Amino acid sequence: ETGNKKIKACARGTAKNPKIIFGKDYLKSLTSEEKLFVAGHEFHHLNGHEILYIMIIVIPMAMVVFYIPSMLHVPDEIIRTGLLGAVIGGMCFTRRSFESIADISGASNVSKENAISALKKAYVGKEEKSFYLHPSLKARIKNLENYYPQQK
Repeated sequence: ETGNKKIKACARGTAKNPKIIFGKDYLKSLTSEEKLFVAGHEFHHLNGHEILYIMIIVIPMAMVVFYIPSMLHVPDEIIRTGLLGAVIGGMCFTRRSFESIADISGASNVSKENAISALKKAYVGKEEKSFYLHPSLKARIKNLENYYPQQK
């Protein structure tokens, strides 16, 4: 547990040495079912091989950034700027996708309602940003509702 008000929950460490850090206030606000959802979500980050998938996307894009400009007759700065934007956009998309996948993984341990309730509590007082590595609360709830449509 941490007293840091900005931290709701986060995964640290590795699959062999996992650590989940909860913000004290957030932890107190959760029911036992909601805690299961959050723990499942965070453990998915530790065991979901996210780094491998990010590398599968970023390494080929990075190779393009550094090798294609030498083959074309376009100034290096123009091509690298555009491709660097593609790499950053790809990483943001990947990170946001993994958040949704981790939500679904965590929700498999509890009901959809408990998962949504825990997410709503995590977003209390949080400013929604357009350039952020987490999807919006609305998008996360929609993903859960689409994935578990028959669950009440």
